[in-house]
Amino acid sequence: MRVQVTLRGALAGDGLPQRRMDVLLPWGATVEHLMGHLSISSEDVQMALINGSPARRTTALNSGDRVVLAGPH
Repeated sequence: MRVQVTLRGALAGDGLPQRRMDVLLPWGATVEHLMGHLSISSEDVQMALINGSPARRTTALNSGDRVVLAGPH
């Protein structure tokens, strides 16, 4: 499945305010799986949103979801 990911704050890297990308994940993947796929530590994520709503790390993703992961500014 494909999800659209926006990384904000320090997670965007290179001093950028945000970075967007499409990510392919297996069906049944969670926010935590996504973070692992992107090599992002749980401690670095201050907020996770799926389609604009707060999400837990255990929340399952669906194809077409828009995920925002925000770190410190």
